[in-house]
Amino acid sequence: MIPLDLSGLNLHFDKEKKKIILIDENKETQYEPLFRKLKDVRALFCGSTITQSPETIIYSMFRGICKKKHEKTIKENKLRYDITIIEPAIFGEEYVKTAGHYHPIAKDGLSYPEVYEVIKGEGLFFLQKKEEFAGNKKLKSVFVLGKEGDLIFIPPNYGHITINTSNEFLYMANWVSSAFESEYKEIKERKGAIFYILQKNGGGFKLEKNDNYADYKAQPVFASPKKASFFGFEEKTPMYEFIESPEKLMFLNDPTVCPDLDYD
Repeated sequence: MIPLDLSGLNLHFDKEKKKIILIDENKETQYEPLFRKLKDVRALFCGSTITQSPETIIYSMFRGICKKKHEKTIKENKLRYDITIIEPAIFGEEYVKTAGHYHPIAKDGLSYPEVYEVIKGEGLFFLQKKEEFAGNKKLKSVFVLGKEGDLIFIPPNYGHITINTSNEFLYMANWVSSAFESEYKEIKERKGAIFYILQKNGGGFKLEKNDNYADYKAQPVFASPKKASFFGFEEKTPMYEFIESPEKLMFLNDPTVCPDLDYD
């Protein structure tokens, strides 16, 4: 059993059975995963020499985790707390990653935002946003390296992908609105995001532009993760505990009150 103490919950991952177990009010609740397998996302990887089985599990998603005392608050505020676990792997030359998606528009041309917390391990969070100036199409690409305890903010209008660039499992949580379904179509049609994240000889990673974005210029930016104070909480407050002040999570359903709208 893998303890996920940084979540602020009495939470464990049963690695053998691939289940999340929450202990709350002296009761045990088991959460079943939604799997993404290689066969589901094969077309999003750039390599032609992938040898793993199509049934290989890429990552596991556990939706709607919460303490009983918070069920009503979470439902009334249209929120959801999830855990995603990405297994370490290399496919061809490319690091394992999530499928990637955008969020639909919530209000005033702004899409629903999201916030992640790295509970265990580390990962590269890759955000991309379309911009156009004087007829020139540009895709702003933001890379945030998240380590244990780091918070990663997904501002409105960004698509996003998470990459596990380590040799360990990556455990991450998210708060997000429950009022929408993610949009996978655009990233799927372009066979991934604007950059593939490849293993670099000697360690680390390198970027390779996706040829299916020939109509966009790339503008990579490397940014730092956020702290709890960015969202109005004391430092080192576990992200799950944000639900104790649900008004501070209002931005997840109303992006016009976001703490920020972009990365500089």
